[in-house]
Amino acid sequence: MIPKAKKKLHECEYHLNNMIKSTNVEELEIRFAAFVNSARNVNFVLQTEFAGNEEFKEWYVSKQTEMQNDKLLVFFKNLRNKITKEGINQIQANTFIEKFNSSEDVIDLPPDSRLVITGKGIFYLVKKGTAQEDLIPAKTKAEILTKVFIKNSPNMHLGEEISDNNIIEISKLYYDYLRNLVEEWTGLIN
Repeated sequence: MIPKAKKKLHECEYHLNNMIKSTNVEELEIRFAAFVNSARNVNFVLQTEFAGNEEFKEWYVSKQTEMQNDKLLVFFKNLRNKITKEGINQIQANTFIEKFNSSEDVIDLPPDSRLVITGKGIFYLVKKGTAQEDLIPAKTKAEILTKVFIKNSPNMHLGEEISDNNIIEISKLYYDYLRNLVEEWTGLIN
């Protein structure tokens, strides 16, 4: 039987893969929040699933010390709490628009809207001045390169330098840690 913690890890991997496939920053933010929440819950499921196992308790105490001393793991733990309470507000993006013609490259401009170009990309501003006002990622034929980073990300993980604060790269590191954690324990019991 596959441990529940492994199934939760599959959910986490699903959200990570969707992050990688994101086509705009808003989509990435939503998928990142889902990844952070599911990743944080891997530990909760692991603890709950094996709570009655004395060997697990002993093993997990040493892992908790390791996790509490790892800047990346502490960062993601705190970030999950912040996302849950405050929403997504940690992402920074620099967008470089290589080629864009606003009269030819816009696809399906909604009625009563206008284009807005920000550091996170090109958007439709719809229903300006109403309760339904919103910024929606624009569909365009533009050539856009967006680099996405996470604010205040750590520069160390288990004693190793993290080269940058690229959101995908630090998420991959976090996922790898969780996968190794689950596989280490489930390998011990199988």
